[in-house]
Amino acid sequence: MWAIGSGTDGSFSLLNGGGKVVNLGDSIYYLICFVVLFALIGGIIFGIYWVIRHFK
Repeated sequence: MWAIGSGTDGSFSLLNGGGKVVNLGDSIYYLICFVVLFALIGGIIFGIYWVIRHFK
């Protein structure tokens, strides 16, 4: 969702093939933050699911 935009932000241009080289650093920074956040949320959900399934 976050990558779909007008194309002015770095993330969209990075996924578009890196058209804007100036915003490339910011894009990588936001991408890393997004991946870490997604991994944290996914890990928490998977952990709760595994605990419930394991101790049922």
